[in-house]
Amino acid sequence: MILAPDGFLYGTTNDNGANGFGTVFRVRPDGSAFSTLYAFSGSDGAWPNAGVILAPDGFLYGTTEGDGASDYGTVYRVRPDGSAFSTFHAFSSSDGARPTAGVILAPDGFLYGTTLGGGVANSGTVYRVRPDGSAFSTVHAFNGSDGSHPHAGVILAPDGFLYGTTLAGGASGNGTVYRVRPDGSAFSTLHAFSFGDGYHPVARVILAPDGFLYGTTFNGGASEYGTVYRVRPDGSAFSTLHAFSFGDG
Repeated sequence: MILAPDGFLYGTTNDNGANGFGTVFRVRPDGSAFSTLYAFSGSDGAWPNAGVILAPDGFLYGTTEGDGASDYGTVYRVRPDGSAFSTFHAFSSSDGARPTAGVILAPDGFLYGTTLGGGVANSGTVYRVRPDGSAFSTVHAFNGSDGSHPHAGVILAPDGFLYGTTLAGGASGNGTVYRVRPDGSAFSTLHAFSFGDGYHPVARVILAPDGFLYGTTFNGGASEYGTVYRVRPDGSAFSTLHAFSFGDG
């Protein structure tokens, strides 16, 4: 969830609601004044797996993993009072499919996000679109060797690069950490996981004040229960900080 200046928490549910396809909701931090702002109906999107962001224009922006005009998911916006809902991009597979992650709003005025599948190799994409739905473009389409199926979204770092992870693909097929410029140039795989150092990074990375990117893997590591890792933005100094052992998570 996010906490907005109006004092409400805003979030999504992946399923159910009035039409069975998920909802956008808000609630006060003390649990009062809960309301469903929007209930998806399928044609306008279904299964919002990710949360929302609140943009300076006063709209909440998010994604749905499925349905929409071509059944491949959507990008939508809605006001915090539930009014003015619109689906302003429906994925068609060729431009991406099944966005499991949400979007970020960059200083250039574009929303950036990822899709789990679709694109030229059906391995997922990084995309951008303006908040009014115009100027949609695929920033990068994964091909497997450079990563595949980005489950998590991206962050925009001060160096001007977008950073993210892919669930699979890369040199060993176990997922990657990557970076790319917002215009699609200078793509590089910073780290390809190799089972022993973790695999299947389903979450996004964060950039810490020490200059390292930090993240987690769902599986792999010494006991095969996932890891916490860090790597520099240029791909150097990768290390596994902790390997989970079931007893500790």
